[in-house]
Amino acid sequence: DGTNGQGRQFAMFAPGKGVDDIKRDHENRSDFINAFFDTSAFAPVNSLPRGIYGDVPKGAISGPAQAKTDIAISRFFTLPGSDSVRLQFRGELFNALNQVNFDKPNTTATSANFGRILEADPGRIGQIALKLLW
Repeated sequence: DGTNGQGRQFAMFAPGKGVDDIKRDHENRSDFINAFFDTSAFAPVNSLPRGIYGDVPKGAISGPAQAKTDIAISRFFTLPGSDSVRLQFRGELFNALNQVNFDKPNTTATSANFGRILEADPGRIGQIALKLLW
């Protein structure tokens, strides 16, 4: 039936609300995390009869934007005595500018954390590698 599992129920807009009412402006980062979208735009799940299909379209809620900058530097060295054997030294930084990238907000309407962002992607990660090519 398209609900991806038994007992699931899709969200229903509150009377007079629609997709444009989900978005909201945020005063600060704490407000952004604790109420990413307007949860009052949805009808309380316990007030709806079980088994009805909600009217919220797929993709109505999108998560926060992500910005990551990855940097890699590598250098090849030819080993003495053989032109076909090389050594590669490589250094990499993932999310090099260490920007905070929040995960998507909780979209389970029956959860106490509905509308909240609970996690973020890892910060800057660095690695170095040595590779022998022959």
